[in-house]
Amino acid sequence: RTVRFTLLVPRGRATVERGAVYLRDELKKVGIAVDVIMLDHAVLQSRWQKGDYDAIYDRIPVRDSDPAMNLDFWLSSGSRHMWNPRQSKPSTEWEAQIDRLMAKQSSTFDRVERVQSFAEAQRAFAEHMPAIYFGAPYMYVATSMRVLNARPVRQRPALLWNAEGLASAKPQ
Repeated sequence: RTVRFTLLVPRGRATVERGAVYLRDELKKVGIAVDVIMLDHAVLQSRWQKGDYDAIYDRIPVRDSDPAMNLDFWLSSGSRHMWNPRQSKPSTEWEAQIDRLMAKQSSTFDRVERVQSFAEAQRAFAEHMPAIYFGAPYMYVATSMRVLNARPVRQRPALLWNAEGLASAKPQ
């Protein structure tokens, strides 16, 4: 039996377009046919909001490494909630669980409790897999040998996330 689905992609984002074509070509190797359709952003958003799609391939911009700063993605009522969009309350028990865990994670100052709550939210997300992540970008950062304690991360700004830890060595 042939497996075939349509993958909607925002037009004009070269890296996303190339990623969708790569995904199509790789899935073809295992017998899955993917019809890639490029759409203008407004049309894609409308189809997503209506639930009129098989799959959508796009980038999800992460504004902060702290999950509490991305609640619009995690909470079922969030504006960037990719699955079951435009709901005022969770439509499933596992979404309600993620809502509770993210509320707990974002409202405590206890670092251990925050990490544990987010880990549980990620487990619920992984168990139900409403969105699939295919990769994360590589980032290359160059610094002078005088810059000490530089530990780049993938989020922007790649070096300044721990600005208080950066130091400068005395020139020799």
